[in-house]
Amino acid sequence: MPRHPFTTFEVSQYGGPNSLDLQSIDRENKAYDMVIVNHVLEHVADDLAALKELDRVCSSTGVVALSVPDLLRIARTREYGRRRDDKHGHYRVYGPDIVERFAAAVPNWSVLAVTVADPITGAPDRLNFLSRSVSTLETFHDLLRSAMLAPRFVLHGPDR
Repeated sequence: MPRHPFTTFEVSQYGGPNSLDLQSIDRENKAYDMVIVNHVLEHVADDLAALKELDRVCSSTGVVALSVPDLLRIARTREYGRRRDDKHGHYRVYGPDIVERFAAAVPNWSVLAVTVADPITGAPDRLNFLSRSVSTLETFHDLLRSAMLAPRFVLHGPDR
């Protein structure tokens, strides 16, 4: 069995036995030290409520790793106003202004935005690490820099 650094973990998969509603997460406050949200937020009707819920369930030094598709391919977020089946069930497609949505939903978050090239297409892509703890994000920054060849990092947040 592979080793991992967590004493406990769980996986929520849409439609699976542990499917959680990102807009109303059925977990205690500060239940997690790390939450990974990979290509989910664009499928949520009320993304601001989902971001507030992620903040609620994340510990004070915890991190939310959040990715959405095509983040760097349009200049601004495009809202569809409804769930679009012709757009893979998305309510919106995000642009780099997603950090403004983070700030609107959870003003006490800082964001470490890591931009790298997709290993298959070569297109730039971005992963966002969100936390109330700037020191936690600085640790992530240092770990990622030592593990990656040439990522670009931008720290956004209340103190930046």
